[in-house]
Amino acid sequence: MGYYDAMTVRWTTSAVGVGKIKFGESFSNKNKSVSLPLETLSHEVRVTNLKPRTKYYYSIYHNEILLQGDTSNYFFTSPLPGNSLEPVRMVAFGDCGTLQPAQVEVAKRVSEYFGGKPIDGMLLLGDNAYDYGFDREYQSSFFNIYQNFFLKNTVLWPSPGNHDYSDRTWPNDIGERPDYYKIFSLPTKGESGGIASGNAAYYSYDYANVHFVSLDSYGIEDSKKMADTLSRQVQWLKKDLAANKLPWTVVYFHHPPYTKGSHDSDTELDLVAIRENLVKVLDYYKVDVVLNGHSHNYERSFMLNKYYANETSFNVNTHATSNSTGKYDGSPSSCPYIKSGSGTVYVVAGASGWVGGTKPGYPHNAMVTSNSETTGAMVLEVNDNKFVAKYLTANGSIFDQFTIFKDVNKKHQKTIECGEIVTFGSSWKGDIQSALGKVENGVLKIDSLNKSVQFTISDKKNCLHDTIQVSVNPYKIPKASSNSPILESETLLLDGKFDGKGLLSWKGPDNFMANGEKQRIEKVNLNKGGKYFLRANYKNCFSQDSVDVMILKILANEMPNSELVRVSPNPSEGVFELEVNVTQEGYYECFLVDVKGRVLNNYDTEKLQMGLKSFVLDLSNKESGLYYFVLRNSQEVISAKLLKK
Repeated sequence: MGYYDAMTVRWTTSAVGVGKIKFGESFSNKNKSVSLPLETLSHEVRVTNLKPRTKYYYSIYHNEILLQGDTSNYFFTSPLPGNSLEPVRMVAFGDCGTLQPAQVEVAKRVSEYFGGKPIDGMLLLGDNAYDYGFDREYQSSFFNIYQNFFLKNTVLWPSPGNHDYSDRTWPNDIGERPDYYKIFSLPTKGESGGIASGNAAYYSYDYANVHFVSLDSYGIEDSKKMADTLSRQVQWLKKDLAANKLPWTVVYFHHPPYTKGSHDSDTELDLVAIRENLVKVLDYYKVDVVLNGHSHNYERSFMLNKYYANETSFNVNTHATSNSTGKYDGSPSSCPYIKSGSGTVYVVAGASGWVGGTKPGYPHNAMVTSNSETTGAMVLEVNDNKFVAKYLTANGSIFDQFTIFKDVNKKHQKTIECGEIVTFGSSWKGDIQSALGKVENGVLKIDSLNKSVQFTISDKKNCLHDTIQVSVNPYKIPKASSNSPILESETLLLDGKFDGKGLLSWKGPDNFMANGEKQRIEKVNLNKGGKYFLRANYKNCFSQDSVDVMILKILANEMPNSELVRVSPNPSEGVFELEVNVTQEGYYECFLVDVKGRVLNNYDTEKLQMGLKSFVLDLSNKESGLYYFVLRNSQEVISAKLLKK
């Protein structure tokens, strides 16, 4: 057994002696050691105070003589419980210890599949050493086979089957308990996560974001088997599942509640009792996957819920959460299972050592697929909210696979500034596609949005869909101003202010165009008067402001201007009296502007007769500075400067 901070290493020797382990993070520097206190044949060392998800090399000594210790002797501690960033890769063997050629072929294919990468755990689904589960059978049919492939580096997580109990009740004339309980070190005290069971027949453990539970479907405790929901085992199971906070739960035990392989779950009483009683507990606590052996074949169900009756009563519309195969391989009706509540996939994988045999009704109606011809093992791969299980056969092919997702098909909302780059990942691990933007390394990148949009991203098989809502803030508006009104031949100053991203450009009368905040136009003529537009531009975002520029016609000289308009007092603290000599009869516009050309007051348009016209302007509420009084018709412009104190 192992955990994120500890590991148990076991081995046996042909002669008694004192066992010892040296270990360290470097092969060349195994700077720590643990020695056993007594001589023995069976050695068990518990290494503690380790780092999470760390590789440790180790060497085994017997009476200080090195037994093993090359570069193949290493193990990995597990990630911290709940760590969804660490992928999980485990393998389950069912009914494996047959000492048949098929057992070795399956082990070879599993080793090839993992390609030298560590296997995070080796689950045993019972009947691990035929025919009686004796220690000598474990040595010959299990350890001697698998030590060449996995056992130096891989933590064993077994469950017992009927053959591990020698198909008999214990205690008996052989002993108190089967040899199974002498061979394996199991976390009965909660050493690897979960609730302490106090019984090596059943236990639980955590690995990254997966909670595993191993049960005993054959043994008897207080005259009760696992199928009896009043048993101590099931009472513990309820507490353990209720306490679990990890997103994925896998439960495994030997006897399947649904099978028509070499055993029949409609007629064999133990299997019927499990289906009618224990499955209700698994449903209630929303277990994700159940792994079984016993039948020497492969059978995999739909995602089932509240299905407790015999095979003929199965209705996919009633007893399954989806009619999909869950294969997620692009074949018809193969989208993955999306789990948000109840629903469990049941797998019979009891063909790791031999295969064959079916019962009437095979294949079981609740099964998506079945195989009674090919041996294999079940590979489990969990990556965050994605759970994939594959039946890897002895010929190296994947006969079946299914995928479960949780917390997908979500809605994402973001608010951005106009033109801002926005990125989105999907709620699932894997490929994505979208009609908008560009996908790189599983991330959608959208540039130059100038309006709010809603769209979807999906996987390439069009099974998963996230809704994306992007709200784009209005593009900021620049502020345009000028020193208008000015006299012709003077210099026009255009001033732009903008606190957003982008470039500013000007466009105005007489084909004027320029870039930049500030513009200077020397010796303007009357054609330069009119509306000037200040435009801000960033990617696909545009906004603009404008300013009216007034170019005043210069009178012949200052004397005529003085004769046309008399201002008194000038400067003034507030009230100005103006006397204007109107030289042409007609309708005149009258207004007051500031030095930036902004019109501050518009006075009523009226028809003026030739001669003197009096005006009184009260600028008491204006700030000190220079103002212009303008009287204008189609023929002439009369202006006067007013200096407010």
